[in-house]
Amino acid sequence: MRVYTSFLLVALSACSGTKGGAPDGGGADAATCPDEHGAYSIALSGAGCGDLASAAAQCVQQVGCGVSFISSPSGSQRALNGSTTIGADGSFSGAVITEGSSSRSGCTGTWDATSQTLTVDCGGTGSSQSCVATLTRTGATCN
Repeated sequence: MRVYTSFLLVALSACSGTKGGAPDGGGADAATCPDEHGAYSIALSGAGCGDLASAAAQCVQQVGCGVSFISSPSGSQRALNGSTTIGADGSFSGAVITEGSSSRSGCTGTWDATSQTLTVDCGGTGSSQSCVATLTRTGATCN
């Protein structure tokens, strides 16, 4: 039990959602993972995106090193929904993400801090199943 408790405390302090030791309520611990929270626009590529709508409002919420993709549906307009943990470079792998109304597994993501873009690739075999969503941050606050 002592080993588990120690591991849990180390894990929680590594991704505590604080900057400089003070809680900030949003964003990430600068020492462990980049800040990816905010509102995003979406560009799609691939024929496997189904009813994933690039016009839907997309939000990324972040607590520590955990991010949640939250889409506000407007009629049939849905974007990405799901949660995952990001690494020190902002990337993730093996995530389960709902694209529009289709649940996809094995999704990967890469973060480009310079361009403030998060590329989410849910793969698939062949061009008819491939879907890549490029999210570009448009603001620090979601609508």
